[in-house]
Amino acid sequence: MENLFPSNLVELLTISVAFSFIIMSLIQKLKKITIINRDIHIIILNLIFSFALSVPFVKYFYNLTTYDGLWVGLFTFIGAPTLYKVFKNQKVITYHPESLNDTITIPISKEIKYDK
Repeated sequence: MENLFPSNLVELLTISVAFSFIIMSLIQKLKKITIINRDIHIIILNLIFSFALSVPFVKYFYNLTTYDGLWVGLFTFIGAPTLYKVFKNQKVITYHPESLNDTITIPISKEIKYDK
């Protein structure tokens, strides 16, 4: 793989995937605020958080340079919305298990009648 992609690029892409999950979760929490009601607001939040948090993230957790942090921010800005759409389409994000319902439906044919 070294012939196709430099190891540094693969490392930065791997870090940006992990960081994309963090940014995606943060933006989902912020979408609940009433003033964030348009797609442009979400894009701006993604841009700000991707670049503002990526540099401290890579410096603290991976001991990388500021330039590497900016690359992670760029990959995260592109990747976080894509990951969200993929998981939403796969129903990973919108999945609600049936066990959360507090009612059970039993067909009449399965009813057990007791004689009193």
